[in-house]
Amino acid sequence: MTKKSLVLFVCLFLILTTIAACTQMQTPRQEQQQGRRNDTNVPRTTRQTVPRTPTTPPAPDVTPTRVDNRQYTDRAAKIANKVADLNEVESATCVITGNTAMIGVQFSDQYKGKMTDAIKKKIDQVVKKTDPRIDRVAVTADPDVVNRIRDIFRDIGKGKPISGFAEEINELLNRIQPK
Repeated sequence: MTKKSLVLFVCLFLILTTIAACTQMQTPRQEQQQGRRNDTNVPRTTRQTVPRTPTTPPAPDVTPTRVDNRQYTDRAAKIANKVADLNEVESATCVITGNTAMIGVQFSDQYKGKMTDAIKKKIDQVVKKTDPRIDRVAVTADPDVVNRIRDIFRDIGKGKPISGFAEEINELLNRIQPK
């Protein structure tokens, strides 16, 4: 009988340890964790695999994602200067978006602010000759629109993104050349 009770005792012991081992571990309370260090929010860093040096060539066929406003303002200023050189025009301002140029002009006194098809065509030719990337030219002599174009050009020159003016530019284009 002692042998039977010993086997029963060993079996009972194994069953109890198995049950105890399979239960969920209790986590310490929040007060007990205050003194412990938390390494979960430590930023992870890795070494760069390709060093960034002046001799590292740029990746082929990759265009920058951020567009430099200066390229647009330089092109627009060049176009505005060429348009202002026309005898009929006293001053001009330009904003470029994509392949479209919006030109605001103020006429010389002898033309009394009248926009004719001949003058529009002349301005269109000057713009496309100055910058062959321009496909569409919108010309206006409306003082309100000219001032808005001038303000947009000035703000873009100060570094504001062109995308911030998308709605206003579309509105002006529709006002100059209604569909």
